[in-house]
Amino acid sequence: MALEALQANIGTWPAPSLTHVRGTLLGAADFETFYSLDVPRARLVDGALVPIPREEWRRLPMEEQFDAVLHLGSPAR
Repeated sequence: MALEALQANIGTWPAPSLTHVRGTLLGAADFETFYSLDVPRARLVDGALVPIPREEWRRLPMEEQFDAVLHLGSPAR
């Protein structure tokens, strides 16, 4: 995902930039927004793995996984 979709003014940031994400739009975004895996989630029930329906997945805000984002500039297109 392009960071511009979440943080519209990122194009105005100097490159490189290091910014804390806690309390920002980037920090509030779900981790899956940045790193999506097509791996089912499961829970252990009576010793067996039982799939968790996607609508029951818990959100994992980026700010709970990372402290900062290193912005190196927009990728060359």
